[in-house]
Amino acid sequence: MENNLRFALNREPDNERAQALLDRLAGQDPARAYVSTLEVEREINTFFRLTSPTVVARLREAFPDLPEQPDPRTVFLKLRELRNSW
Repeated sequence: MENNLRFALNREPDNERAQALLDRLAGQDPARAYVSTLEVEREINTFFRLTSPTVVARLREAFPDLPEQPDPRTVFLKLRELRNSW
């Protein structure tokens, strides 16, 4: 989970909820791993936040040819491309 949160914060550094959860989970015992909910994932998971202006702006840094208002599918595919090499 921590690695996923670090990726999310790399793409959306102003996501306070993701930062708070990362802080909370630091040093967590793997035997007592945090179990997320869809509600939480919608707030912290970059792949659920495809229309976030910050996510799109940060994605444009990696992909300058990204359209001004990319559709969610395009954002998802570009995020997946980055995540594959994260």
